[in-house]
This record gives sequence, C-alpha cells and structure tokens, in this order.
Amino acid sequence: MIAGAFANATRSPWLAPSILVLEYGFFVGFFTQTPGMWFTKIRCVGYPEGGPIGAPRALLRAILLALFIPPLIMDAQGRGLHDKAARSIMVPRAVSDPASP
Repeated sequence: MIAGAFANATRSPWLAPSILVLEYGFFVGFFTQTPGMWFTKIRCVGYPEGGPIGAPRALLRAILLALFIPPLIMDAQGRGLHDKAARSIMVPRAVSDPASP
C-alpha cells in the first residue's frame, strides 16, 4: 500500500518495488517482522541464532524475494534460497514476545 501510494507504474516502474524492498529491509532488519507479518503472527529471524537479521541481510532477502524464483526452491525446513542467502528462517511469533497483542 505504501509503495503504491508513492509510485506511478507507468512513469517509474521500478519505484514501487524499490520502496517495497526498502520498507521490508527496515521492518524485518530491525523488528523481525513487517506489519503484515505481525498480523499473521510470524517473524523472520536469523538462522540458527534466532535474533534480528539486521538491515543488510533483510535487504538481500527482500531483493531475492522480489525476483520470485528463490522462494520457489525450498528445502525440508521450508527455507528458500532467499532464506539461505540471508541466513534467516520464518518462525511463529512466540506468545511471550513483547510485540504480541
């Protein structure tokens, strides 16, 4: 919604995906989840350490997600190529998580 509000797809086709990647990198890098992830009660953490992945790794993950191919190739744990490259994993948000409602 944010990317669509600031970008006109006919005049600047790369603006909306760029805003989306930057937004994703900020939220996942520092807070382990985007607002949509918060709503669905999942988060993206570092693998195997379990903490926030930081902005550089989150931006790498977001860029690879924007390519659509890496998420289609997954291992037995459900980690796609984007997760392996960023050393991350998607996990359910813990009940004791301070961000939970």
